[in-house]
Amino acid sequence: MFVCLSVVIYEVVCPYDDPPTIGPRTIETMKRAGGHAIAIEAGKTILIDREKTLNDAHRAGIVIVSQPS
Repeated sequence: MFVCLSVVIYEVVCPYDDPPTIGPRTIETMKRAGGHAIAIEAGKTILIDREKTLNDAHRAGIVIVSQPS
């Protein structure tokens, strides 16, 4: 039997909440959870420490996709 589990998150803006934010801690959490992809809303998601976040995601094999809002 073959079982494949995957974690994908999709960050969206809620009018009554803080703006969605991702950063190195998000990538570390996704890595530990076995996650493979993060989809964010273009222009509305805060990306903390962009270079480190993108490098960490690349090394962990996690794809970050920006979707138009």
